[in-house]
Amino acid sequence: MRAEENTEDLLRALKSDADTVQALEGKRLGVSEPHASSARHRKIMSFFILGVLPISLAGLMVFFLATRAPMLLLLLILLYGLELLLFIVFSFDLSSVVKGSLVFKASMVDMRSRGLTEISRDVWKYGHLKILRLSHNRIAHLPPEIGELEDLEELDLSDNQLTHLPPEIGKLKNLEELDLSDNQLTHLPPEIGKLKKLKYLHLGGNPLPRSEKDKIKKLLPECRIYWL
Repeated sequence: MRAEENTEDLLRALKSDADTVQALEGKRLGVSEPHASSARHRKIMSFFILGVLPISLAGLMVFFLATRAPMLLLLLILLYGLELLLFIVFSFDLSSVVKGSLVFKASMVDMRSRGLTEISRDVWKYGHLKILRLSHNRIAHLPPEIGELEDLEELDLSDNQLTHLPPEIGKLKNLEELDLSDNQLTHLPPEIGKLKKLKYLHLGGNPLPRSEKDKIKKLLPECRIYWL
């Protein structure tokens, strides 16, 4: 039951952030206008497709039956084709998330402050994620599947209840910023040293002993580490 609730939270987050989420290869999913403008646009098109066109087509059909004009029949067929095309294009909201599928290929997932105690399994399906924000929750365990997000550049796990990180964290070779502040970490796995692109590491608010801090600095000599 809890996993299903987390999945629903993920889907709602993706839907609500559709106007800010970047699609793969820098393209935006859905429409390019702001979300409110997009909704108005779809309503106008729906009125045109479901209201104006059927009435016009019905009138042409009556006129064709009365005159038997071949050119009018061709025009009628073309208009029907146009209506079908418009219906297909504007009836599908490309920014929507279809539950249980991978239609929504986002590059950012923002699930801050949602009361999560675990990370939805659906997150790991988005292998091309660039940004994952899960701060201000109650997550106590980061599963090894985190290593599957190899394109991840920013990971925010601040203000949770993490006591350790899995070794798979070292697979995030493109990670540039990692925020682990305000957790319960007493150590980091040595695999953290594999994050050669890491520029910023936030560790404030964790009970890290001095010896562990020294080890982390040696593992990440080029990284800027924030201890407060």
